[in-house]
Amino acid sequence: MRFFIPFCILTSILLLLPQKADCGSPYAANGLGILVPDDQGRAQTMGSAGAAYGDGMNLMRGNPALLGTVTTHTYAISMLYDKTKMFYGGTEQPEYARTNPSLVKFVFPLGRGLVVSWGLSPYSRADAKININAEPGVKYNDKLTTSGGINISTVGFAGSIKKRLYLGIAFNYHFGAIDENWTRIFDEDMDLHNTTDYLKRKYKGYSATFGVLVNPYKQTYVGFGYTTQAALDLNVVVHPGSVLESEIPVERTKVNLPSMIRMGVSSQLASRLITVLDYSYELWEDAAKTTKEKAMYNNSHHFGGGIRLLPSTRFNASYYKTVPVSLGFKIGTQYYKSYPKIDVVSEKAVTMGFEFPLKGKIGILISSFEYGTRGDKDKNGWDETYFSFGLSLIGKIR
Repeated sequence: MRFFIPFCILTSILLLLPQKADCGSPYAANGLGILVPDDQGRAQTMGSAGAAYGDGMNLMRGNPALLGTVTTHTYAISMLYDKTKMFYGGTEQPEYARTNPSLVKFVFPLGRGLVVSWGLSPYSRADAKININAEPGVKYNDKLTTSGGINISTVGFAGSIKKRLYLGIAFNYHFGAIDENWTRIFDEDMDLHNTTDYLKRKYKGYSATFGVLVNPYKQTYVGFGYTTQAALDLNVVVHPGSVLESEIPVERTKVNLPSMIRMGVSSQLASRLITVLDYSYELWEDAAKTTKEKAMYNNSHHFGGGIRLLPSTRFNASYYKTVPVSLGFKIGTQYYKSYPKIDVVSEKAVTMGFEFPLKGKIGILISSFEYGTRGDKDKNGWDETYFSFGLSLIGKIR
């Protein structure tokens, strides 16, 4: 409780940080929104890498075999603060900031190498506000406000064979809704009331993830994860004029989430130094169904890596010399192309973080920092600079 209370205070401060706009990047209005990386906690400090980092404290969703390295009942809570500054050609460079919960997870070893877990995390976020300029001569403007996203509830199982081979499987339930509010604002001289139409897209569906973690040589591990394509039920409804009015069904159809391949390697180069590398590939083009999706979806990939250094392992070292420090980098592409210049959107970032061990070895408090860019002024017509700060509490239940 001595550490849980300060963690709650810190996350409350994150939630109350000044925000210049109650939304995210305009890019988040595309497709299913901006995807939330599966890197909460330690992985974010090392370039979102960790598919092969089996230290019993890594709870990444992309490789469920990592659960097999957990030997004590464990819980995890994470929060993430994002701030984005966008350039789109004019003199104004709007800024956006938000804080959101990013992970709740519990892991329970059952004995004889078997482990079960449950977790809840966001898959995408679609928070954005966009003003749509009218054609010349038209005396009104439209504004689009999006909110919500898709979440994932995951039940995972893992086991180990002589602590050299770990196997895992996870069943994922995808659910959520994206709200679109379309507001038409008339000029004052028209003497007309502004109108708003409320459209909601509801999603639900399933996928599965399979994972392997192998220890082929000394302190070197190789990890692999594969997530199947998910076919989500999509129900579109509208509330004409007010969200309090009854829903009117508009469409029932299917939307696909892509299959994903994730692989990585980790190695302990020295007693106090660990390095990790990861690569992931998502087949969004295979998931495309509609004409627009086929034109705008792009197979995305990400590559990242980092190091984790423990300053001292001496028994009588001061507390701050026992605080691990991590550095990393990552590069990749987004799944949705840019508009109106239709092209692939790239991103790159550097990461770092600090881990604060809790007294009595009952867990760790991880702070993570990421600074990067998304988009290109020449290729996409815009770019974004973003900064994120995360807090993760990973504790042992005794």
